[in-house]
Amino acid sequence: MTVLEWLRYPPHRVGRRDIADYVERAQTLRELGADRDDWADIAEARLYHYARVMLRRKPAALRRLREPRRTVELACFLRWQLLRSTDTLLDLADHRIVDLWRAAREHVEAAVSLKLTSYQRVIATVIALADDPSVSDQAFRERVRAVAAPFAGEPGGNRSAAIRKELSSRSATVRPLLKQVMDVPLDIPAGHPLSKALLVLRAVYAADGRALPAGTDNPFPKVWAPLIRSLHPLPGCRDRVPIEV
Repeated sequence: MTVLEWLRYPPHRVGRRDIADYVERAQTLRELGADRDDWADIAEARLYHYARVMLRRKPAALRRLREPRRTVELACFLRWQLLRSTDTLLDLADHRIVDLWRAAREHVEAAVSLKLTSYQRVIATVIALADDPSVSDQAFRERVRAVAAPFAGEPGGNRSAAIRKELSSRSATVRPLLKQVMDVPLDIPAGHPLSKALLVLRAVYAADGRALPAGTDNPFPKVWAPLIRSLHPLPGCRDRVPIEV
């Protein structure tokens, strides 16, 4: 496969390999100069006008083209492919995040179903004790306390918080995706909260860290703050970096 054919090859799945392939494409296109600032003023419609022929042209036909037509078509094609590859990369990452969230949600829902079964058994036990006239009041209270004790310290039923906690425990799948997205050059306004979050996240990954450095304020959404603070002072604990950045 030639470089031209490789750049035109569409993704077939939404996995780490496809995302890594598009990261490599975007890096190759930038190395070829497709991200030059003097191209920013060219409208996408004009880029596509000159690039669309190259989308169907065979690689061997490039040598038969005359200048400056060959340079214009090839340059517009590279610029168009950079824009298209970046959009596709972000779209693949978005689908991957949805898949990770769905898997965490299904795991949480399965755990809730198991707990519901346990709750039903507790209720059935309490009803049976209440219907047994041979059980004294003191014995009834003690036995109800014994069967309900395992559920006394459980947190409330916030499903979204439970899903975030489950995601924070899946660093083996979440962390590689975030590291891939870090290689995508994004135009983010300086005052946008995402600019600071990405800067902190890149610094953590560059240092091969798994927690925010001491003295670093949490730049991520507030709903993730409890999970991030829980590992802030603890060395050697598992990764709890949020995925919403």
